[in-house]
Amino acid sequence: MLRGTPEQLSRSETARQASILNALPANIALLDNEGTIVSVNDGWKMFARSATLQFEPGQDLGLDYLQVCREVTGLSAEEAHLAADGIRSVLNGSSKSFSIDYDCSSPARRRWFELSAIPLSNESHKGVIVMHRDVTAGILDQSELALLAQRLSLATEVAKMGVWEWDLRTNELTWDATMFALYGFPPTAKLSYADWIRAVHPEDLANLEASLKRTIAGGIEGREDFRIFKTDGTLRYVSLAERGVVDYSGQICRLIGVNLDITESKKADADVLTNQALMTHQAEHDFLTNLPNQMVLRDRIDQAIKRASRNQQKVAVLFLDLDGFKHINDSLGHPIGDKLLQSVARRLEGCVRASDTVSRFGGDEFVVLLPETGNSDGTAISASRILDAVAATHSVGQHELQVSTCIGISIYPDDGVDCDTLIKNADAAMYQAKMAGGASYKFFHANMNVRAVERQFIEQNLRRALERKELSLHYQPKFDLDTRIIMGVEALLRWNHPVRGAISPVEFISIAEDCGLIWPIGMWVLEEACRQARVWLDAGLPAIRVAVNVSGGQFQSEHFQDKVMAILERTSIQAQCLELEVTESLLMKSPEFTALLLQGPRRKGVRVAIDDFGTGYSSLSYLQKFPIDTLKVDQSFVRQIESPDGANIVMAIINMGRNLGMRIVAEGVETEQEAALLKDMGCEMAQGYYFSRPISSSAFVALMEQQSKGTASSSHA
Repeated sequence: MLRGTPEQLSRSETARQASILNALPANIALLDNEGTIVSVNDGWKMFARSATLQFEPGQDLGLDYLQVCREVTGLSAEEAHLAADGIRSVLNGSSKSFSIDYDCSSPARRRWFELSAIPLSNESHKGVIVMHRDVTAGILDQSELALLAQRLSLATEVAKMGVWEWDLRTNELTWDATMFALYGFPPTAKLSYADWIRAVHPEDLANLEASLKRTIAGGIEGREDFRIFKTDGTLRYVSLAERGVVDYSGQICRLIGVNLDITESKKADADVLTNQALMTHQAEHDFLTNLPNQMVLRDRIDQAIKRASRNQQKVAVLFLDLDGFKHINDSLGHPIGDKLLQSVARRLEGCVRASDTVSRFGGDEFVVLLPETGNSDGTAISASRILDAVAATHSVGQHELQVSTCIGISIYPDDGVDCDTLIKNADAAMYQAKMAGGASYKFFHANMNVRAVERQFIEQNLRRALERKELSLHYQPKFDLDTRIIMGVEALLRWNHPVRGAISPVEFISIAEDCGLIWPIGMWVLEEACRQARVWLDAGLPAIRVAVNVSGGQFQSEHFQDKVMAILERTSIQAQCLELEVTESLLMKSPEFTALLLQGPRRKGVRVAIDDFGTGYSSLSYLQKFPIDTLKVDQSFVRQIESPDGANIVMAIINMGRNLGMRIVAEGVETEQEAALLKDMGCEMAQGYYFSRPISSSAFVALMEQQSKGTASSSHA
């Protein structure tokens, strides 16, 4: 009776198992060694009604649970199949345990469960315990923590606040992504304390290390602002806050802290402090070169005059203007021109004493004040030093640029006793230095004012000369040296002032270039010459080539080629009938750029000639790169052709031009002997007073008609 019947024992064992299983905080089923469900707890019975298994109470006992999992379809199929394989691995002893998390959510409720399987006993093939445990709360907690971590990471990234930890035992640093970005280290780098402090500005390193040592020693919170150099060399300002963490023995074992990028706030603070000073500086200095402006210059000249008057001393004012700057500015662009002006400003500052003043007066003009000057010799030495400094090559971006300057000098009290007079007279002296060829200095003397007045008169009247129709063209024929027949003509500008009469181009062309009038005047000359050529053709004269001189101001304009072609189209002149004459010195100011500019008109059929050849400094290596049709021998060489040395020079020029496939034209021929020698040397054409002076259009027509009659008479004879 005590032992009971086997059925009673079995029921008793089942009840005991159910009591044990029901006491566990999970949904549990016992599987035999085949995977059949032999017992479940109450939690399992409730759980079996889930959407995945669809068991009714009592229907699960005796079922093959592995088969049930394999037959699951839909969204949970993959997890159910993995569960079946995992439980089988525990049953056959290949795995000691198995677990998997899966989503068991419904539209009304989000739930996650953990399925785990462990052997029923230590012996193989005795069955397994399968548990489904609700882990929703844990997963939600983990998700919330992950979301918080993500938000914290985003907040620290936006605030440029990096979080770090320094293990004092291993000396290893742990940085978050913001720390790596702040210092510029690769995010995968393993960093030590030495790596960190190597980035700190040397001047701030001692204070930072002292702050860290205090925190380590006392366990208190530390703060320090310091500068760092990022790996790309950028300087940043950082604010550090750290706190010590103690171990079980009460010792500081590690530091945790943050680095905050405070560069912008530092800059803002500095701006606030230096803005009362920045505005004052900007009001007193040139925005481009940072040199004192005219206001400061004039004040310093006035102060220098007062001191010199008290001490019986002299004051020198140097007025500078750059030679060739306009060409560089027009051809390479204003940004390059601005950088060149900045380079010149630094050179000028390097040439003077701390007590002197260098000021940008405007454009490419500078004024240097030398107070308390002893004598003119010292001033001349300073001027020579400035000439050399400015003339040295300037490296501007990818360009190696050369520019020279002209300097005019006025002395207090000899040349003026006030600021305006000294500046005006120094300007007049500078203009005379420019007229003398540039790259030089001149001291002011009284008659320079007469020339300055003359220059002003020409500039003012030249501006109205076009609209008043005071400009005209004369034409100088070019003759074939063999047949003495006119083969071409050069258009030459003339100015007939209503009061002054004829004004030579020598007097006004350079002024036109300086004041920007050369472009409208030059384009008028070009169109008038083409228009006149059309008139000659319509009058029945044979087609001849008309040559027009082109200035640097015209040639360097990006619109020049388009303007030339438009003029040819308006006047119905073939491109081959126009020849552009450019000086050798103009070609060589920027050879590569000039060659490119010449290519356009040349491809259209317009001819190109080098004027005044031999007076510049071109080399054969450059000369052969230019698309040149005609080489003109300068009249200064023709004057010397009857001397042995002069003849050799002319012969060399002619041979060189012919070898390069160019036609040769000699200028300034005034005698039959010169014409004969040129012909014998192989020169093809010539122009000069011996053949004809520059003449009006009507006189040229008469000359052509006379030549035509003479040719006809010769042919008839």
